[in-house]
Amino acid sequence: MKRHNVNKAPAIRAVMSMIMATAIFLSSNFGASVAHAETKTVSYEHNESVDGKISDFKKMVAEGKDLSDKLVIISTNDVHGAIQKYPYVASLKNFFKNELNADVLLVDSGDFSQDKNPEHNNEDADSANCMEPSEGLAGVEAMNAAGYDIATLGNHEFESFVKLDKNLSKAKFKVICSNLVTKDARTELETAEKNNKNDNNALMNAFNSLTEKDYFCAPSYTYNSSKTGIKVGFFGLLTGEANINNISAKKLKDSLALSCAKYQINSLGDNGADIIICLSHLGLEDDRGDHQNRSIDIYNAVKNDPTYKANYPLDLVLDGHSHTLISSGGNGEPIMSGKYMLQYAGITIIGKDTDGKAKIEKSVLVSLDDMKENLGPDEEANATITSIINSYNPSFFGGTPEKTSKEKKSNRSHSDSKRRKSA
Repeated sequence: MKRHNVNKAPAIRAVMSMIMATAIFLSSNFGASVAHAETKTVSYEHNESVDGKISDFKKMVAEGKDLSDKLVIISTNDVHGAIQKYPYVASLKNFFKNELNADVLLVDSGDFSQDKNPEHNNEDADSANCMEPSEGLAGVEAMNAAGYDIATLGNHEFESFVKLDKNLSKAKFKVICSNLVTKDARTELETAEKNNKNDNNALMNAFNSLTEKDYFCAPSYTYNSSKTGIKVGFFGLLTGEANINNISAKKLKDSLALSCAKYQINSLGDNGADIIICLSHLGLEDDRGDHQNRSIDIYNAVKNDPTYKANYPLDLVLDGHSHTLISSGGNGEPIMSGKYMLQYAGITIIGKDTDGKAKIEKSVLVSLDDMKENLGPDEEANATITSIINSYNPSFFGGTPEKTSKEKKSNRSHSDSKRRKSA
């Protein structure tokens, strides 16, 4: 188990003058894009075992075994513009589908619309630098090519340069988020929560009164696997760090995350979901609401707090935001995250026990290097994504990546170095 300090924003130098700081603020064109100076810390004890080996799954194929009665979920998070790696994820999905005959879903836990560059405490970042030139669309186009099925929103989907409404209209995958609601809906929910602290029915009734128009996108999605008979319910949660000023009349609040989770779990369970999974962009940072609004806090509250306990279990949290490598919680909690930049992907295998009840049989992480060595890129996805990159950043494959091109940097009015760098 490990504890980590996660540096996700440049330190503002003490010698920087007020004049320089003001100039940076004004040139950013969006006050919230200025980098936050604080160091983010993840002290939550967790496991980082990368136990998944593609060679083990290839051995199954060689032995004539398959996963034809299983549902496999491949998960990613915080891709941050590394779209040149998506062909390997597509290859992983197709391997389980075509070689092991499994029913397969590919899901993401947010932050697919913004690049990360090596400078500013992102030393291992290697984006294709297509996000600002495409206004975030390249991320969605590449996810379409890779074969994504479901995704939730991250805070960087709300960067000022991202044309989110337009981009999501082109998504071929489901986009879900349960705690991004209208101001009126938020007020109604908070009132019910405040006035009826010991009456869960009142809060549930307030949620039941909401309509599609109260949400920015669908709060949840249920996948019914006709091949396996397994029904999986997904819901999304977005961090309160998201700046949503460019999304008219929509609000979210950290204090509602737990209530949203409880309602979605109960609703999905009531509608027959065998397994319930949260696509979380909450993260594990210490400063998330005094340890109330981290992904692990939501999981523990749903499971252990009698005031908030849901009627059904939360079977798995696929987390993002804090760029944490996590295979499970310190006490075995079912939470998983693949760090960032597609360095790792999760593989979750769902089957049935001897009584025919659905259960998660295995959740493991596999590394990108393992995918490269044992699978290689999917050719069709690779061709499409290469074309996408060339259309927005033709220098990427020409040996002069945009991140080192002085000419391109000087022509970009909203440099990534002047944007908000929190995860």
